[in-house]
Amino acid sequence: MSIILVTTVFLWFGQEFNDSKACKLACCEAEECNGWQYRGDTGCRFSTRKHHGWCEPTAPSPWNGRRVKERKSTNECIWEEKEQRSQCKGLGPRRPRSGPYYTTKEECADACCKNSGCVLWQFRKDKGCFWGKANYCDTDSGPYAWEPFKGGKKKIKK
Repeated sequence: MSIILVTTVFLWFGQEFNDSKACKLACCEAEECNGWQYRGDTGCRFSTRKHHGWCEPTAPSPWNGRRVKERKSTNECIWEEKEQRSQCKGLGPRRPRSGPYYTTKEECADACCKNSGCVLWQFRKDKGCFWGKANYCDTDSGPYAWEPFKGGKKKIKK
């Protein structure tokens, strides 16, 4: 079995494993593996001591969000028609940074509009409000768009 480092986050095993059981077993057998994730579209991924990866405890689910199409003033924005339902990365911390968090998508959109550096806002009841300039956004179409990953962490003896 060969392990190829493709990203700085996970070790990928390509198409070698076609189910989560094989992925889990491979992690158990690989000394450098601390945890594993599997999903049909991405295959098997390992995290290591050096590259921890990202572990999200909740399954993917749609967000509310829109991109700024045009700013008419500091308080009035025209939003793109298409809603951004998949999660976008790189939007910064949960908003606001101090005080109580926003509890509605309207508060989130309003705060984004008032900030000239904001190009996109996202809100989900269980996660809160995020806005800024995204690095990239997950896909919201296809058979795996809202599928959770299967995965686990290896118990490491000290």
